[in-house]
Amino acid sequence: MSASEQAALYRLHAAKCIELAQTSTDSQSKLSLLEIARSWRMLADQVDKNSEIGTTLVYETQEGIKLPRGLMIDAAVIGH
Repeated sequence: MSASEQAALYRLHAAKCIELAQTSTDSQSKLSLLEIARSWRMLADQVDKNSEIGTTLVYETQEGIKLPRGLMIDAAVIGH
């Protein structure tokens, strides 16, 4: 999968999270889904950045992002 395809896939995941948030009636779930969508977008942006500078690895950490207690993201979901 090319970098642009990977970034597009991540943006698709972000869009799905936003769609789910819009239909959620629970405010905590809505907030969590929007945070996850933001993370997907940041990941897509990082893939774009990596492809622009011609490297395959650029790691940047984001301080202060906290997932709700008990929420885990499976590595298979993010494509690793």
